[in-house]
Amino acid sequence: MTFLKDYLFSFFILSVFQALRYGLIAGGATLFIQKSKPAWIQKHQIQKAALRRADLIRELQYSTFTFIIYGALIGAIFNPAVRPLTKIYSSMSDHSILWLAASFPCLALVHDSYFYWMHRLVHLPKFFNHVHQVHHLSTNPSPLAAQAFHPLEAILEMIWIVPIVFLIPLHQKVLLFFSLFSLVYNVYGHLSIEILPASIQQSFWGRWLNTSTRHNQHHQFYRGNYGLYFLFWDKLMQTERKNA
Repeated sequence: MTFLKDYLFSFFILSVFQALRYGLIAGGATLFIQKSKPAWIQKHQIQKAALRRADLIRELQYSTFTFIIYGALIGAIFNPAVRPLTKIYSSMSDHSILWLAASFPCLALVHDSYFYWMHRLVHLPKFFNHVHQVHHLSTNPSPLAAQAFHPLEAILEMIWIVPIVFLIPLHQKVLLFFSLFSLVYNVYGHLSIEILPASIQQSFWGRWLNTSTRHNQHHQFYRGNYGLYFLFWDKLMQTERKNA
């Protein structure tokens, strides 16, 4: 009974936290775009079309399911009965500072690799028609589309972290910061405008990034640019769109 009570409490708190954070970041970005000067938007927007109210409402509705599912999964990990079984740690002295610094980019690389192949999977016809198409209803996505998933896809999006926390030592603040970074980058990918200067995009490092422009093209054309943060796998598997 205590396990269930603790789990429901964690589930509620984390679901509300996810919703508030999403509202602040994705909602704030959407409001910024809607209220920006038309001349500035025209200069930076990727597709020459305004965000549609019907799309915004649908994206918000599906995002609500995602908050609940994310809260359920993360709540289970942080339940007092489960947390000690994981390798999540809170004391800096438990592992070296070097690993503390390295764990963040390691998480980014693992997540990006998982996402690429999961993304390729949900683009297979049966998965796409019944699951991933929900996300692709936004052919010109807004920031609110960042977590607008079919419930099954929401599980696939988050489930990767479950084995990770049981296998790899991770400081709880690294996990918290990484979840924030992942959300911010995902919102950037669905921004509908490109805020990254061309000089950065065309630099050596910039050419390995999956920018807002590149991900917007994925929504527009349904193919290519399957990565989340980087283009490593897209370049290796020849799925990078060349007209970015």
